[in-house]
Amino acid sequence: MELKDKNIIMNHKKIIRIMKKYGLICKIRRRNPYKAIMKKTQEHRTFENKIDREFNQPSPYKFFSTDISYFFYKGGLAYLSVIKDIASREIVAWELSRHIDMRLVLNTVEYMKENTDIADHLKMF
Repeated sequence: MELKDKNIIMNHKKIIRIMKKYGLICKIRRRNPYKAIMKKTQEHRTFENKIDREFNQPSPYKFFSTDISYFFYKGGLAYLSVIKDIASREIVAWELSRHIDMRLVLNTVEYMKENTDIADHLKMF
C-alpha cells in the first residue's frame, strides 16, 4: 500500500520475496460477511425473555421452539426446519429443503398457520 501511494510499480511476486527475506508479515483484513448479513437482515436481534427457561409449560400451543438441522444424503445436503410445541412436545410443522435460506423458515411457519389443528388455538393469541 505504501508503494502504491508513492507511485512505485512493482510485481506482487517480488514484494512477496522481499517480505519473506526480511520476515515481514502483512495481514490483509477482510470484511466479515456475517456481520454484513446480520446488519441487513437483523436476524440476530435480542428479544424479551418471556419463557425464562421454564420449558414445562402447562398450556399447549402458546410457546414454540424452532431449529434447523442438516442431513447428508447421496445428492448432498438436506436442511430440515422444525417447529415444536413446548408444552406437548409435538412437532407442529416441518419443512425439508436443499437450500438453507429465509424461505425455508417462512414455509415452515406458513405450514404451521395452515394446519387446521393448530389454527384454532393460534387465533386465541
